[in-house]
Amino acid sequence: MQATKRELADADSVEDAVKHVIDRVLRPLIEADGGAIELIEVTEAEIVIRLTGACSGCPGRPYTLDHVIRPALRKHLGRKIAVVPLDAR
Repeated sequence: MQATKRELADADSVEDAVKHVIDRVLRPLIEADGGAIELIEVTEAEIVIRLTGACSGCPGRPYTLDHVIRPALRKHLGRKIAVVPLDAR
């Protein structure tokens, strides 16, 4: 499910927009495969997440980060921003 521009425009901050995209777009996809995603921190330059459940040891995790999570957040936020898993900091 894609967040609408109106829904994102109504978000009070970048953090609210990120939470919205995670809750409405990413979480359903990740949970469908037995994983979980948690938002840890949002700054102007970086989004820190934690992937757990089936994602924590999955060999496809780099693919999920590079081809699902990062593009979705960047697309919905309208700008390039670093998306970093907590264990990679």
